[in-house]
Amino acid sequence: ALIKTALNAIGSRFIIVAFHQGDVKKANKYYSSLFYGDLILSIVFSFLSIICIWQLEHLINISDNLVTDVKILFSFIFANFIFSTAATVFNSAPYIKNKIYLQSIRDIQSSLIRAVLLVVLFSLFEPKIFFLGIASFIPGIVVILYNIYYKSQLVPELKVKRTDFSWSTIKELVSQGVWNSVSSVGTLLLTSLDLLIANLFISEADMGILSVAKGMPNVISGLAGTLGGVFFSAMTIDYASGDTNKFIKTIKQSTLMTEFLMTIPLSFLIIYGKEFYTLWQPTLDAEQLQVLSILTCMGFILYAGANVVSSIFTITLHVKESSISVLVSGLISITVTLVLVKFTNLGVYAVAGVSSVVTVIRILGYTVPYSAKFIGKKKSTFMFIILKSLTSTIVLCGLGFLMKLIIPFNSWFDMILSAAIFSVLSLVLNMFVVLDKETRTVFIGLVKSKLKKGN
Repeated sequence: ALIKTALNAIGSRFIIVAFHQGDVKKANKYYSSLFYGDLILSIVFSFLSIICIWQLEHLINISDNLVTDVKILFSFIFANFIFSTAATVFNSAPYIKNKIYLQSIRDIQSSLIRAVLLVVLFSLFEPKIFFLGIASFIPGIVVILYNIYYKSQLVPELKVKRTDFSWSTIKELVSQGVWNSVSSVGTLLLTSLDLLIANLFISEADMGILSVAKGMPNVISGLAGTLGGVFFSAMTIDYASGDTNKFIKTIKQSTLMTEFLMTIPLSFLIIYGKEFYTLWQPTLDAEQLQVLSILTCMGFILYAGANVVSSIFTITLHVKESSISVLVSGLISITVTLVLVKFTNLGVYAVAGVSSVVTVIRILGYTVPYSAKFIGKKKSTFMFIILKSLTSTIVLCGLGFLMKLIIPFNSWFDMILSAAIFSVLSLVLNMFVVLDKETRTVFIGLVKSKLKKGN
């Protein structure tokens, strides 16, 4: 995946910029080079996958009676990865035309197919672990077919031509994209090794508790990443137009809208975490789960808006600087965590909290000020906007605290009712706490247009 990222991470950016600058020939050069580059990677991955599957029982621990089933499972997993790698370039069409909603429709349909497959396979046949592989492979093929269809409908001008393939173009893409792989390593150190650290240096039980506590924050983080992807296309198109003022305006509005939405589930989890975990995990310590969730969420409060602003590094081709900052913060986080785990009694709380603190420092100390610098603006340009998410979280947590005094919370019905009321009231509050007058007008206009289409 890291190798694939090195080639593809920034490919859509080059295609979008060339296409919207009217240089279809150059866009086709990037498009064809990416296709053939991914095809070569897929062939290499195929050989590596065959070797891995052949020797799988020597690479990982597998019970003797499960070797065949696990090899079949890995065969489907590798096949899904290889086919998706070969067809990666087709995924760029919705970004080029700024129709990201098509990807959401595609993903919903793919998820439904996966759910139906899992139910049917496990209901009608003797359960096998490789059913999970089948339920990933078939929806994966459906996604690829949708991507090819979207490409043919949205950007028929882009065609894969062998004559447009260029090793120098591949080199250009990799020279920028490889820094996204570096950033992925930093993210891995920041957020993906915490369970392993808890397992190795504290206990399996603490790892399990941390895993539960990270469940909802990870869902919220995924939503923030999705929203960032939605706005990336519009921001790149504006950058390609050469209108700097419009570009900055789009960044600010996209950031505000992301914060407008993201602070609501974050605030609800902070205030109602204990009650939620009492219902969901009655055998565990709900208060501990709430504290761990809050520690995990601290970084997300600022990350929601900063994730949009950080797209500037990719759009303006300053990926190297951003990736190094993520890698350094990851190294600092993992080092501090190990020291605290070894020499203090903080235990799993250190594992959950350190990465959040380091993320906040990186966002305020580097991501926000330097994203502005790289587009020729003052380092403080986006700072006030980013801090609005903190203000919103404080206000919404106050709202949640008042609601807890009025509405009881003893059942799932209470939770659903409280969440619904909290969401509606929070949307109204955030309209004025987060959104400025212009962005508020834009948002209301978008809602009205969608309602008219619905009618």
